[in-house]
Amino acid sequence: MTIVDTSIWIDVFRASDEAAAKRMFEAVPLGEPLALTVFVYAEILQGVRDKRDFATVRKKISPFPIFAPAGLSTYERA
Repeated sequence: MTIVDTSIWIDVFRASDEAAAKRMFEAVPLGEPLALTVFVYAEILQGVRDKRDFATVRKKISPFPIFAPAGLSTYERA
């Protein structure tokens, strides 16, 4: 499982030529397990400026597992 950071998701939505975005374009069709955290989810949606784009972006990222911390023990284990 790879947890994908906000900056990479942004590059993906912008169809960037950055290496990490290219890797995502390859990974998704192959069914590689990708995920994000609640913090990344919030950051992505905070950056969307248009209501229609908000719905589109939310629809595209929602199928991926979204991990939420379970208290301080999450950070201690990390």
